[in-house]
Amino acid sequence: MSVFKPFFRFFSGRPWHQGGAIFVAVAALYGWLQAQPSFRDPDSFYHAGLAVLTGRLGPIRDFPWLPFTTLSQAFADQHFFYHLLLVPFVWLFGPLPGLRLATVLLGAAAVTAFFLVTRLFRLRHGWAFTLLLATSADLIFRLNLGKASALAITLLLLGFVCALHGRRWLLLLIAWLYVWTHGSWPLLPFVALVVAAVQSSVIFFGLPTDVRSSSRLLTALRSPESGRAWSAAGLACLGAIGGLVANPFFPANLEFYWRQTVQVALVGLTDAVEVGIEWYPYALSDLIRQNGVVFVLLAVLVALAVGVSIVGRRAWRSEAGDYGRNLVPLLATGAVSLALLMMTLKSRRHVEFLVPFALLLEAIWFDRLTRRVDLRQLVSFFFVGRKRLGRIMVGYVVLTLLFLPIRDVFLVSRSLRTNAYDWSRFTEVGDWMRLHVPPGSVVFNGDWADFPVLFYRFPEGRYIIGLDAGFLYLRDPARYDDWRLISSGQAGQDVGERIEKVFGSHYVLVRRDQVSLLRSVESDPTLLPVYEDDEVLVFMRFWELGLDLDL
Repeated sequence: MSVFKPFFRFFSGRPWHQGGAIFVAVAALYGWLQAQPSFRDPDSFYHAGLAVLTGRLGPIRDFPWLPFTTLSQAFADQHFFYHLLLVPFVWLFGPLPGLRLATVLLGAAAVTAFFLVTRLFRLRHGWAFTLLLATSADLIFRLNLGKASALAITLLLLGFVCALHGRRWLLLLIAWLYVWTHGSWPLLPFVALVVAAVQSSVIFFGLPTDVRSSSRLLTALRSPESGRAWSAAGLACLGAIGGLVANPFFPANLEFYWRQTVQVALVGLTDAVEVGIEWYPYALSDLIRQNGVVFVLLAVLVALAVGVSIVGRRAWRSEAGDYGRNLVPLLATGAVSLALLMMTLKSRRHVEFLVPFALLLEAIWFDRLTRRVDLRQLVSFFFVGRKRLGRIMVGYVVLTLLFLPIRDVFLVSRSLRTNAYDWSRFTEVGDWMRLHVPPGSVVFNGDWADFPVLFYRFPEGRYIIGLDAGFLYLRDPARYDDWRLISSGQAGQDVGERIEKVFGSHYVLVRRDQVSLLRSVESDPTLLPVYEDDEVLVFMRFWELGLDLDL
């Protein structure tokens, strides 16, 4: 063991060295997950393409690629800061390899940020909770999709710490950048307000109860701790407002966020249109199954807390240490985790924020328990004369917590390779369209998930639907219904005439697996195949009606 002493000495008490080791280890794991030349989410092609355009042209303020959607009326690059960070990667390594490398590094940075938060709170075994976070199924999957999620998680964790420690001006800057990074930016002002409310509540309930409630409330609100917390919350809100107003896309971004954040995210369009799976509710049973580590740890902590309440002081340590600290972080993290749980049950995309906060809650809770309670003594109280049974129970829990992360890593690895979008997708048809389709021509696409790849391969074209079906529906529900009927092969006869009349398109791109649409298009004698390969066919309408569209 003496061989390893210099190694342990190098990392002992050095959080930045430990953080570096965590970063390298997680980057290696995520690099292995990203080894295949494909993306699980087609939106990755959109991010790669927009990063290229941003590096070449600066902020993209107009979005002509989807002329029938609300994006053609009011567009804001809600991931602008993320795309700026991608620019050097796509320049140095190429768009798709550069995006993959950035995805690995940003994912590792998000996990490392979590670890540094545990170190800042001086939590015991923070590295263990960090590794559980890095291998949690839902989070691994979301971090490796080639999207802005990892950067958003990093900013939210850093903002949370700033709110707790009163780093007000840094919090303002983070809130500002968050608005430029991800559509979840309202979470940071919400988190800061929760911290302020918890801080005041802790002071309020800590005052003598024989004092009138109004006096206790005023005393709590006027305390220096509450003052700093509410000031930080105010600056977080000010930073978000600043990010909205001092924005390359102002004022179009206000209309964009109204539709994206309110109409699509909060109100929801799942009953009206077919949207991505991330917008649908997350069944609690599925959430528990997909994030077993989080809920097993929660069950263990609840069991320990119940055990402590039964045994009482007999299981306490003789020296409780600084047990009372981290009360505000514990309660604030618990409140935020509960809110994120409710949001995740409504829309599963929020799970990427729920998992880090839930594990941070459990890390703080575990730290407080172990500072006051001797766990060995607590277990011995419940297994008097049955020590072997106690060891078996503890061993079972430990093995479960070791097995679940390994299982999750391999399940996510298989999922990332299943139904993935290969980097060569639509390469041949994109090259053909560059040569044979006039720039600005509208190409009918029968699947909104095809748009990101088409946007990347043939940015000179214009398309019907993409990024989210709700953008077409909110612009013109009747036109969305026409698209839905045509793409499902239920438009009846003269589908080419209907496509031209409604969308002004003479080109129809059909994947070979879109059997209903392909059969409908082939039945129209005015639509003739002009290109085909192993993936798609392109049809062109030769009986031109020359109708003008009022877009």
